Amino acid sequence: MGFSRQRPCTLSIAQSRRQTTDSRMKITDPRTATTSLDRGGHSSPRILFLCSQLGVGGVERLWASLLPSLEDEGATVTLVALNKTGATYDLLQQHGIATHFIDAPDGPLALSQVPKILRLVRAQRPTVIMTFGPSTFAIGAIVGRLTRVPSVINWHQGVGLRLRPTSRLATKLAARLGSRVIAVSDANRPDLMKLGFMSGKIVVIPNGVVDPPVRKARADRPSVRPTQGKGTLVLAVARLSPEKRLERFIEALAIASDRDPSVRGEIVGSGPLESELRTLITMTKAPVALIGFHPEPTELMIKADIVCLTSDYETAPLALMEAAACGIPTVSTNVGGVSEIVEHGTTGLLAKELTSEAVANAIVELASDPDSRREMGAAARDRWSRLFSLERTRDAYLYWLGSSSAEAAAWRGLYAG
Repeated sequence: MGFSRQRPCTLSIAQSRRQTTDSRMKITDPRTATTSLDRGGHSSPRILFLCSQLGVGGVERLWASLLPSLEDEGATVTLVALNKTGATYDLLQQHGIATHFIDAPDGPLALSQVPKILRLVRAQRPTVIMTFGPSTFAIGAIVGRLTRVPSVINWHQGVGLRLRPTSRLATKLAARLGSRVIAVSDANRPDLMKLGFMSGKIVVIPNGVVDPPVRKARADRPSVRPTQGKGTLVLAVARLSPEKRLERFIEALAIASDRDPSVRGEIVGSGPLESELRTLITMTKAPVALIGFHPEPTELMIKADIVCLTSDYETAPLALMEAAACGIPTVSTNVGGVSEIVEHGTTGLLAKELTSEAVANAIVELASDPDSRREMGAAARDRWSRLFSLERTRDAYLYWLGSSSAEAAAWRGLYAG
């Protein structure tokens, strides 16, 4: 089991915290209870983040920004990777986050590592354990019960996406052992309650993203990529995996470019379907380029005219929030919690159906109306600043994780007495 601690290197994060409310976002504004002095006298939380792995993806991008930001505000953060490390794990090491790698087997066999995690928790003495990934849900719940440290699940599962039987059992076990859940969308609530979580154990905290450092006036966009040119650039940022339905994006671009030859697309991401998608681009003659993985997708978003999402399953996709932070309008399928991010007709367009034709219709509509794109982009940027900034998400995590820690401490005191 490896351990490393490097000198902290913080992310550049704006300090403004703008108080906002939205009728669809069921979270308490944490502004009055986020620092160690404002949490009813309780010290800042010591958080142990337990995950299966941290490669690339939306959750990984969230943790890459959130964990250093929590430390900036006084929390003590430890990251434990169970099965693999990955690019985000390495990045967090570079930012000075304390890290451990367990090198456990995948799947149910990961439960064999409970004694190791138990020893680590007793040594680190966290006030709360946060888990991501079904195998870690069960481990965190078991270790939390044995050490009387609250276990909190960070739930990013796509709404309606079925869990494997073993994952379902692990999640149900965590529910039975009393784990709490931080979900990223109200749309998660029905799925979680079916798995056995009581409504009072579920808190909704929308994801948040940093203000892109590359953001500039739309009129001052340098051409830095070979594919950059005149016309309407539609960008998809996603892992090349089945649930993202990027074949729908390619087919939609083929249809849209037939109607408007200025429309072209790019896909940013990596994954198992790369060869199949390349073949489809050739077959359909769609004007789409595969860019590959990029560590900072907002650097490409800021040069796009539209950001597009074509998934069948989503919860609260970071790509749509990052587009909003860049001031770029979006076209998306209306799945999961997407409608909590994209206001149809105001910050972007939601496809009427889960079809390539419907996505193409929305793309052509925005491509033909630059004024609407500018207005929607400005509205999206405003919505991001009110609801989806990293600072707002960080403050909410500090509040709820601190509350869990304080509640557990009080419970232990009563138990001991």
